[in-house]
Amino acid sequence: MAHRARISPVGGALIGVFGQLLLLAILSATVGLRTPGWLIGIACAMATNIAISSALIRAGRRSSTPARSPSLGPAGWVTLIRATLVGGVAALVADSFTGPPPVWTMVALTAVALVLDAVDGRVARRTNTVSAFGARFDMEVDAFAIMVLALYDVRLVGDWVLAIGGARYAFVGAGWLLPWLHGELPFRFWCKVVAAIQGVVLTLTMADVLPRPVIVVVLVIALGLLTESFGRDVLGLWRRRVPVVDRLGTPPRRSVRRVATAATTGLAVGVVWFALLAPNRLSAVAPGAFVRIPLEAVVLLMLVLLLPRPAGRVLGLAVGLVLGVLTVVKLLDMGFTEALDRPFNPVSDWSYL
Repeated sequence: MAHRARISPVGGALIGVFGQLLLLAILSATVGLRTPGWLIGIACAMATNIAISSALIRAGRRSSTPARSPSLGPAGWVTLIRATLVGGVAALVADSFTGPPPVWTMVALTAVALVLDAVDGRVARRTNTVSAFGARFDMEVDAFAIMVLALYDVRLVGDWVLAIGGARYAFVGAGWLLPWLHGELPFRFWCKVVAAIQGVVLTLTMADVLPRPVIVVVLVIALGLLTESFGRDVLGLWRRRVPVVDRLGTPPRRSVRRVATAATTGLAVGVVWFALLAPNRLSAVAPGAFVRIPLEAVVLLMLVLLLPRPAGRVLGLAVGLVLGVLTVVKLLDMGFTEALDRPFNPVSDWSYL
């Protein structure tokens, strides 16, 4: 009997990147795509497909039968198509900050992605290819789609809608400080229902077809359902947590290292926030200048979370160096503007240092 051809993880990643670039080219030729859209779209393609191939390669190394190492599978290809569509929506959302957005194109791409969300699970069950990787891939695509939609809907209903888009990433971030949040959760179909509700409601908000008070009420209800779903997961993990004990069998106090890590992380977040949002004039520095969500920080955070740990550390180091230089230049701009009424010129003003 002939064996079904299996595409390697690297080959699948190349196909995924090509598919994303093809969608970006189609969007550029039809509704127009400017530089921010191209940059975000390419970043989504690279992050998604590098994360997929890395996860499959690691799973293959752990497999006892390398000849049958994990591959994307039929359901995985459906989910990859969803991820590609969401990458196109992310590109258009990025473009919408610099020009008029093609709303109905974004709605159409999102609607197809939402429909396919109901397809990949059925395909996995019918082809007997259900896997932990497929479930995680599906969940991360859902989370990213919800975040992208929330970022666009901020202009329509306010910053509070980011609580919906950032819920998954807040949960992952909390796991860095609370290891028991990394426990295994049982499958609950309700979680899929709640995620689908968030996508549908945020898409309706994007389409702007309902009266504003009605959509706000619907969004509040959706946020309540999301809070209940995450709350139940957190409560379940708390009840099943395994307490850490020392040699005498007594739970230790919170370690100084963990507190120091949390404090250092908070300080780093503050520095990054300042580097991205601080104005170049000292007179413009005010609390209101920092009360917004920088899109660059959201994209970088998702890249660090999706990439393998070594690659994420390299990316974090590179971005940290760039932001450090950017912060120094902004501080110099403030000083030069106050003293000389002009910004700092990196070519001719280094002697002033």
